[in-house]
Amino acid sequence: MTTAALALGWTAPVFQDFPDSVVAQIPVGGDPTNVSALPSAEYLYVGNETSNYVTVVRLTDRTVVARVAAGQSPWELMAHPSGDYVYTGNLNSNSVSVIRTSDNTVIAAVPVGESPCQLAFRPAGDFAYVANSASNNVSVIRTSDDSVVATVRVGDNPRGIACLPDGNYVYTANCYSGNVSGIRTSDNTVVATVHVGGEPHRVAALLDGSHVYVTRRGDNKVLVIRTSDNTLVDSLVSGASACGMVMLPGSEFAYVANIGDNTVSVIRTSTNTLVTTIPVGHTPWGVTAPAAGDFVYTADRSGQSVTVIGYRRRHDVCPVFILAPTGTIDSGMSVVPRVLVKNLGTSADVFPVTLRIGAGYTGTVQDTLRAGLSDTVSFPAWTAAPTGRLSVVCFTDLQSDEDTANDTLTDSVLVLRASIHDVSAVSIIAPVGTADSGAVRIPQAVVRNLGRQDETFPVTMQIGVAYSQTISESLAAGISDTVSFPAWTATPTGVLPGTCFTALVGDENPANDTIRDSVRVVGPPVHDVGAVTIVAPVGAVHTGDIVVPRARITNFGNVGERSFEVRFRIGTDYGRTASVGQTLQPDSSAELVFEPWVAKPGGWVVSCSTMLTSDVNRANDKVTSSVRAFEQALQIEPDQSDRLEVGQGKTYQFYALVDGDTGGVVEVARPFVPAGWSLR
Repeated sequence: MTTAALALGWTAPVFQDFPDSVVAQIPVGGDPTNVSALPSAEYLYVGNETSNYVTVVRLTDRTVVARVAAGQSPWELMAHPSGDYVYTGNLNSNSVSVIRTSDNTVIAAVPVGESPCQLAFRPAGDFAYVANSASNNVSVIRTSDDSVVATVRVGDNPRGIACLPDGNYVYTANCYSGNVSGIRTSDNTVVATVHVGGEPHRVAALLDGSHVYVTRRGDNKVLVIRTSDNTLVDSLVSGASACGMVMLPGSEFAYVANIGDNTVSVIRTSTNTLVTTIPVGHTPWGVTAPAAGDFVYTADRSGQSVTVIGYRRRHDVCPVFILAPTGTIDSGMSVVPRVLVKNLGTSADVFPVTLRIGAGYTGTVQDTLRAGLSDTVSFPAWTAAPTGRLSVVCFTDLQSDEDTANDTLTDSVLVLRASIHDVSAVSIIAPVGTADSGAVRIPQAVVRNLGRQDETFPVTMQIGVAYSQTISESLAAGISDTVSFPAWTATPTGVLPGTCFTALVGDENPANDTIRDSVRVVGPPVHDVGAVTIVAPVGAVHTGDIVVPRARITNFGNVGERSFEVRFRIGTDYGRTASVGQTLQPDSSAELVFEPWVAKPGGWVVSCSTMLTSDVNRANDKVTSSVRAFEQALQIEPDQSDRLEVGQGKTYQFYALVDGDTGGVVEVARPFVPAGWSLR
């Protein structure tokens, strides 16, 4: 339907299904670094780093109603799932303050690790997890008595933390070690380490728990990890220095605060695409979205404010799609016109919807829609007439509509004289897809009598150049049938075209007589995975550089491969193995990332080897390269020799050679001066 509509000049409306516009700025002062809203969305809590307090904002009128003294540098905070408490991580006092929201009083100060950053609660609210960035661990707080019951060692400098919706796992973004740790909450054990490189900063979980998203500040990326096997499956570009991140409740959108360019990126998680970028306040550090999903809030550290992102308009309804009539319809057919409409505003509205077909049909229906919802509107039946192409126009007429540009939608329908004699091939059922060489298949196709008279007609199936069979079919008017042909033996190998066509004498619409598809005939399975290229390290590096080894592998076989290992070696000291968990399809390649390597001086052989157990071609399993790590060294040699008498002085020159692959500034140390000598 979509293709036909586009071919007939369908114009898609512009509509909004997520908050994407700045609707307010709330001054809060004190270098705000993070925000968290209560589940009721009545109040917003803001951590003010330099003022050592937490600001409380009433969201109904966006007014600051309280300031709560917390520990030193309240950096990150999170509302308890019950809404009764807010937990604040105090960066410089190595503690978590517990604020009772009923009277905004600090009722506990829980000692944790060094420089606590982000916090996360299990959905039940029984435990809070605190990422301690300077002590490289996570403190587990039992919320019933606010005591630390466990400390979990993770990667270096954990900045971000998130709990899956089922409460079974917690993930931390470890900035300095370039990885993400997965903690099993049943025993507080690290069960997975996912290497993502760069500077992972914040982590957020999808609402279904299937994936976690990680911001990487160093290269402005957002990475996607599949939680079922803890595999890095995707990455996309965000704004500059991507930092805070939140999932919009009840939607498919993630919001990323970019401190480098003062924007918020909106990501559609179903396709992992960047859909828009929203300019906000200066240095947006943290971001939150209450359960209602109507607004998104950012803590603008340098802007001393909170930015409120909401829907552009309060009243805005529009038609989204004309469902019927479209395409081609026989003259005289009775059709119920239907249109999909949507309320893009933030309040419920009652409004008329009108549909016009050609010059002879106009129908109007009153519709009631709540904010953000869609509805299918049905109109009184229309009898297809006259023949020819007719315009189909639908429009809404809400008197208070704030965006009338999207109120009208146009399409068209082609009314044809009804055929008396018309049979067609509808689809090829078999063979399609893939077939093993030598396999026996029964070719099948669906045919239909579109006319108004019973018909008997030949149907022919052709596969490649060697198979062609014709049978006779009888069909009553308006009926479809599955036609089976004599058996076909899958041969030769390769992609073979399949064609099915009807040949009714007197057919009035031969354009629909033929349908085409294809089948791929494959030989016996060939398992062949090879290492193709070493991406890094290659060439020359500096001694002490931290390099992320990467290599590209290719599936040269004809079947998908998964669950095999790839080994990467550098010299004799470095050897790491990666497991390929995602299926590598035939003729496709993948780039693998291994644990970082610290470059040692010297020349090293670099190799990557695939270790597929069933591999039939070991010759391409290994690829080698080399890398040389240079030390910076300075050699100084005099260009002359001489003899000095007592009391004489002389100026000497020397040549300095920097032995390395880059230039540099070298300080020459003053030499030892014997007693009685002077040096200038």
